Formats: sequence, structure tokens, C-alpha cells
Amino acid sequence: MAQTPPPEPRAAGAFIALAVILGAIAGMVLHEPSAGILIGAAVGGAIALALWLKDRRR
Repeated sequence: MAQTPPPEPRAAGAFIALAVILGAIAGMVLHEPSAGILIGAAVGGAIALALWLKDRRR
């Protein structure tokens, strides 16, 4: 019986980078770029963590 290979893990770094960039842009609009970067990093990290947890369960 042939075994199926495990699914490839997802790369979540793109979500972190995109969230940081979008956070910086939103922060510049609101005159708080540092806060935007930090919030974007937190949101991107949360998305990456959620994807990692989902991949771990497969």
C-alpha cells in the first residue's frame, strides 16, 4: 500500500510582511506610523500562528 506524503506546510511570512506594510501605511494616514507597524506585526503574527496551528493538526 502506498502512503500519501504529508501536505506541505504553508509559508506565512508573506502575511507578516503584508500586514506590517499595510499597518505602516495606515499608521502614516493616522499620523502614527510606529503604532501601525506594531499593530500590523501583531496581526500578521496572529495570522502566521493560526496557519501554523492549522498545519500542525493535519
